[in-house]
Amino acid sequence: MKYLFLLVLSILVVQMAESKMPEQLPTFYKEKSEKSEALNGRSKFIFIINTLNYEHYNSTVIFSLDKTNNKSIRLNNNKFEVVTSPGKHILDLYINEMYYEIHSDTLIIEANSIDTYQVIANSSVPRQIEIEKPVIYLYPSETTDISLKVNPTGEMIFTYPPLENGWNVSADPDGTITCNERKYNYLFWESSQDDLDNIIPQNTGTLVSGANIISYLEEQLTTFGLTSKEQADFITYWGPMMKEHENLYLYFVIGEDCDRFATLEIEPKPDNIGRIYLLWKPVQNPAVLAKLTPQVLTPIYRSGFTLIEWGGAELHEFPKTVSEL
Repeated sequence: MKYLFLLVLSILVVQMAESKMPEQLPTFYKEKSEKSEALNGRSKFIFIINTLNYEHYNSTVIFSLDKTNNKSIRLNNNKFEVVTSPGKHILDLYINEMYYEIHSDTLIIEANSIDTYQVIANSSVPRQIEIEKPVIYLYPSETTDISLKVNPTGEMIFTYPPLENGWNVSADPDGTITCNERKYNYLFWESSQDDLDNIIPQNTGTLVSGANIISYLEEQLTTFGLTSKEQADFITYWGPMMKEHENLYLYFVIGEDCDRFATLEIEPKPDNIGRIYLLWKPVQNPAVLAKLTPQVLTPIYRSGFTLIEWGGAELHEFPKTVSEL
């Protein structure tokens, strides 16, 4: 077993030495600096590694300080410590093949100091996200036969009622949809898709506590223009899974930007279309997202034949436009 571990470690060290770094570097964020006379003139770094996958938080990583002596160390609750001399230092870190190697700029530390750094690791492997419960409401001015087709950018997982080259339905002004002689409140679909880069503007979104998520969603969805019934459908789906987290990052994708998930073909064409998707992710360290610019939602129009769609996804990674704060 000892020799097997050494073999695996040597392979990882070679990968660390030979692989090329992407232009997109992870963020180093000094959280705090403390003094400790117990260090007797030495210095201590504490590095807290932020990845999406919590199973990596107690894994073994490979690091070097000042480009010498690659070492293997086991994370303890996603962090590790290095005692060194005061002055300038550079950290190189390899987590595993799922993440880009991490190379710091010069880190300066004083004697008898304990400097704690947050480190955000960017994924090197595209991961699928599941676009969950997009639902489509139809509100014609009068009972109308409607043909609707959803073209997801990924693979369709499920539809209800079953989607066979589109839905051919009859819709009433109150939103009741009739398909194959059965009545529905909305049309439902889900798909799996690659993580979507560059869909979120730089440093935009909102940090919300799980304790306040319900009231926040009620406020935002009311501003956007969803009815109380549509809000109830939205919140009873997303609310239970979101309120369990202490803090959450949220971003709403609105209108034509929702074409990144799927395009809609519909006849006759609605007078107004309101589409809103919620992208969200639990946040372990809120300080990392201290510089976010909140979104400002504008109300939709609901006159004439109106189509409403909402959906969303839990993100596997912070988008690059958000993680570089």
